Amino acid sequence: MLPEKELIKSEITIRLLALDTSTKLSKDALVRWLSLTLGLISPNETRTSFIKLLDKLIESHFKGGITMDDLIEYGKKQGIAEKTVYYHIARLKKLGLVSKVSNKYVMGDGFERDLSKIILTAYKKQMEEVYTLIEEAIRAIEQFYED
Repeated sequence: MLPEKELIKSEITIRLLALDTSTKLSKDALVRWLSLTLGLISPNETRTSFIKLLDKLIESHFKGGITMDDLIEYGKKQGIAEKTVYYHIARLKKLGLVSKVSNKYVMGDGFERDLSKIILTAYKKQMEEVYTLIEEAIRAIEQFYED
């Protein structure tokens, strides 16, 4: 095991994908596009469990959230194992895209209604932390080259 592995706090993948007209015609295609762009799924991903759960979370965002029991029930209807539901919710919580408020899972903190602001804020927060550490590392490298 590489020692660096223990130092990784999180990873951010952002892909620049074309958003063509045909993608905009389908909600499912848009949720898949968003998942790919945000690095939440891999290119050529054939499993649809994550996309279905994200779609359900987005839908419930506009209705005040969803309980874990309801997510599990939804998952069962979609052929998604309970363990898989918990796994995907944990990933989204770690990224700051989902949180639990009053026994319901909501996008963001549950107060912000603007979905794009929720997603961009979560990613910007992580990226700003990375930028700060990069700057610190570069300053430390520069000290090795000073006279």
